[in-house]
Amino acid sequence: ASCSCNLTHHNYEANNEDGDQVTQEWINGTYTCITVEKPDLMINNSVSFRNNSFTINYTVSNIGTVRANASTICKYIDKEHKESQICPTLDPGESHKGAFEPEPCPCGSTYNVSVCADCDNVINESDETNNCVLNIIECPATKVGIRADGIAGTIFDVSGYSICPGTVTEDWYTINNETAMGALVIFCQNNGIDVKIIMTDLGEYLVQIGNDPADNNNWMYAVNEEAPPVGGAQKPIAYGDRVHWYNYKLNYYAVLTSLDKTELLVGGNLTATVTWKNMSGTHPLGGASVYVGALRPWGPETGTHVGTTGADGTCTFSWSDPGEWGVYAVDPVHGSGRYNMPFVTFTCRTEGMPDLVINKTVTFSDSTFTVNYTVTNIGIARANESTTCKYVDGVLKETQS
Repeated sequence: ASCSCNLTHHNYEANNEDGDQVTQEWINGTYTCITVEKPDLMINNSVSFRNNSFTINYTVSNIGTVRANASTICKYIDKEHKESQICPTLDPGESHKGAFEPEPCPCGSTYNVSVCADCDNVINESDETNNCVLNIIECPATKVGIRADGIAGTIFDVSGYSICPGTVTEDWYTINNETAMGALVIFCQNNGIDVKIIMTDLGEYLVQIGNDPADNNNWMYAVNEEAPPVGGAQKPIAYGDRVHWYNYKLNYYAVLTSLDKTELLVGGNLTATVTWKNMSGTHPLGGASVYVGALRPWGPETGTHVGTTGADGTCTFSWSDPGEWGVYAVDPVHGSGRYNMPFVTFTCRTEGMPDLVINKTVTFSDSTFTVNYTVTNIGIARANESTTCKYVDGVLKETQS
């Protein structure tokens, strides 16, 4: 292509280093601008994974304006030359596709892999900056979060921990790596943390993490903040899961109920607070149903519904039946807290009031019966004089003071 450069005539005089006068003259003129035609090789690539190996697939294109002679394509791993392949002659707009040999990709490893066109630099190109592509290759692994909370505090809390396929052995028991228990054991072994497992009729059982006696034989677990109904060695985990092992006395992932007092008089009020605890803290549960049931050795019986919690997680109710009672809540999302240990209880007393109870025996003689009775005040205040009545078939027959 041609172009015009219009310059004004100009004379410039100066002395050179020898003191002689030098005249420089600029003259108007028209000049021809020439574009040099060159090839330009550009490379793109993709990475595929299979059977613990990776393969680099590439495309070399000539985006220049003239033919590119044959050249060499190279693969480098962590700056070390690993393989070369020939790129044939490419006309403008023409491409060549190929693939390098697979390379081992151990689970959890990371490599810097560069692929370069014209790696011997034998092609004079219009742009030499687009010949190489850098890949950060992370070999596939199951990356999970793992946390353990003992009674004294958090033992460890990690995110993005790589778990590879296979098995791990602890205390002579072999566990699948990609399970809630397997991930825990791998992390503890790799970081010098004590872990102990035994075998029970139900399978592998985690006895201890660390060395705090208060945690011994007290471990439970959750995956993504849900406590599964299977053992940790049977619970599969997937990429991005959050595995949480915790001392069960910390009351994670349970519908918890607490009371503002543990004793009240007949007809008095109690306030129950219902909460849910996860790794981010303890949260009030609104809309949970609160129940009061007779207390048995295994916990409260199915109880009487006494109210529903508000947005602050509280419910105030009155109670008039003397005795010891259990309280629990049922949340529509997180389920029931009926069998939480320890049980939440209160005692309803008749303090300041009498309490009359009657016992009787019946005797028979000459075709008649006689009712003998005893009235006892089991309260702690005097009972004034009252009347005791006898009914036969619902009909009042006799009264006594």
